[in-house]
Amino acid sequence: MDKINSVTVYCGSSVGASDIYQQQAIALASELVNRKITLVYGGGRVGIMGVLANSVLEQGGRVVGVMPNLLVERERFLILV
Repeated sequence: MDKINSVTVYCGSSVGASDIYQQQAIALASELVNRKITLVYGGGRVGIMGVLANSVLEQGGRVVGVMPNLLVERERFLILV
């Protein structure tokens, strides 16, 4: 079987109603980094998407964000407010 080089994950732009979502995002990040798998995700810096991406980066992993231009403007607004 070929090695998996990257995994695409799309998840919420909010942190959810329970801390378990953030905990599991951090656990997934650790697993991806340990296996040297690149995270490809929705590009957001907020919510569970942000937790996952930041956790991968903090642990030395590789992240590729994919976001339509329409959402890039909205994301900037959400971060600056």
